Amino acid sequence: MIDHYQPFLFPFFSFHSSVPSPLVTRYYYWSWEDGLWDLLRAKKVEKGSTLLVPNFYCSDVIENMRVHGYTVVTYRLDQHFQVKQQTLQNSIRKYHPAVVVLFHACGMTNPVVNKKTYIERITKKSILLEDCVHQLLDPSVVKPVNDSHFLMDSLRKVSPFYGSFLYGTKKGMQFQQTSKRLSLYTMKTSFLYVLFRGILQAAHIFKKPSLALFAHEQLLKRHDTIIGDGIAHQGMPLTAWMMQWMNREKLERVKREQVKWYEHMLTPIYKKSSPFYRIKIKRTDFGKLHVYPVGMKKKADKELLDFLKEKDIIVFPKFADSEWAKKRDVLFFPLGFHMDKNKIKIIAKTLLSLKTGEYKQAKVPVKSISPHLLVRAAELILSF
Repeated sequence: MIDHYQPFLFPFFSFHSSVPSPLVTRYYYWSWEDGLWDLLRAKKVEKGSTLLVPNFYCSDVIENMRVHGYTVVTYRLDQHFQVKQQTLQNSIRKYHPAVVVLFHACGMTNPVVNKKTYIERITKKSILLEDCVHQLLDPSVVKPVNDSHFLMDSLRKVSPFYGSFLYGTKKGMQFQQTSKRLSLYTMKTSFLYVLFRGILQAAHIFKKPSLALFAHEQLLKRHDTIIGDGIAHQGMPLTAWMMQWMNREKLERVKREQVKWYEHMLTPIYKKSSPFYRIKIKRTDFGKLHVYPVGMKKKADKELLDFLKEKDIIVFPKFADSEWAKKRDVLFFPLGFHMDKNKIKIIAKTLLSLKTGEYKQAKVPVKSISPHLLVRAAELILSF
């Protein structure tokens, strides 16, 4: 079975720790949105202020921003998830945002962050927040340009851990972090996430894709609906301490090799008549990727997605309800310790049959099976 989330824990550990430089401070939060609310509070970003985000973004996060009283506007990304500096500047000039969010989609570096003078220009009037939820940040190399430049990750997207780190300069982070830690909110989201990971682990052990689908469509979806809804919460100190021992170099080596396999094996699917298109990825980003993205020229239809699930490939169009995805989609294929060359070969073979349209002529019949005992148990728990 092929799925995004890493089922393994121990390959992530190293005997070498990585911590921020003395010039950088970080706070640990329950989630990315918890960190956002605390940052906006600390920097006195008033309700009604404008937040500028990319048009390929999580709709739940955008909705939560609006519920918290902020105005959200978007800037345009191209089909490869990149933004031209002039496009971004036009949006900043038009909307005068209090916060500008730069997103490293799929883990690909947003080129704007490499332009120090432009970052300094943005941060004269706005807070600049790098959304690094698709990257496994190395704390030792995080270097905010100035006191209005911040970076925030999301551990559960790129590791088996939970929570988010907010990074900034020592002066930029000179505010009292929220003291809120334990509440019904943290207990409920913890329960749902632990249940999600448990069912997902069982899906791998028992080779039951139906369990993985249930975990994503019921448990993770319910978790994501709740997360970030209230006031900001800290994360648990133990997780923050454990993250310094992450073996980032090993994971980057593994991902770099896997992206090369994807690039080579999927070359035949990128033809003019194909429903897919190649998303341009710089070689320097290969090891940083959260997933390997495959662009779709049109919206993914249900038959296509069902065919992938029948082949035990559990993928979904990402941010399918975003402005970017109105007339197209992107499929995220997994990278990490739980993947290998043979699994990537299976994905390549399956996508090649999708390219030729074979799946429409020779459908794999969906077996009618009774729900797994673990699914029944989880459904019973969720009914309370």
